[in-house]
Amino acid sequence: PKAAKAYGKALDTSRAMVAACRMNKKIEVSAVRENVDELVESVSRNRDALMALINLKRFDDYTFTHSLNVSVLAISAGKSLGLNDEELRILGMGTMFHDLGKTRIPGHILNKPGKLSDDEFAVMRNHAALSGQIIEEQKLPVEAIVHKIARHHHERIDGSGYPNHLKGDEIPLW
Repeated sequence: PKAAKAYGKALDTSRAMVAACRMNKKIEVSAVRENVDELVESVSRNRDALMALINLKRFDDYTFTHSLNVSVLAISAGKSLGLNDEELRILGMGTMFHDLGKTRIPGHILNKPGKLSDDEFAVMRNHAALSGQIIEEQKLPVEAIVHKIARHHHERIDGSGYPNHLKGDEIPLW
């Protein structure tokens, strides 16, 4: 029940965060931080309970649940890697913000059923840079690494990722 409550509250905050972005309003970082703290505590108490909730997500809530689910998975993986609670909070914050840039991708591309054209995929790939841009534009009071997590979450070790084609040690560990 505690995991379900933490997840439900975080889902509401995720919805509000996406809505704020879509309406060009300021994101309430304190609410996101509070929810991430609760997720970190929940994962510390019983990782399996929170992970099971991810499997219950509804497909029509994809836009809202994806960042939350990525955050739960990242916190869980970070816990397995031995990160401390503060590091888990930073990781959770970065992953909550990682796809905000998708709020600036045209709906016909974002929700297109089937394969994207090369031009459409180029637009879609811009979401990572846009996630970082939103954090900058709103002057969100978050750690610099949160910005890096959001901006560089599609970089790949071989340099084939985006937006900056970073490779190897150029990619932040987070």
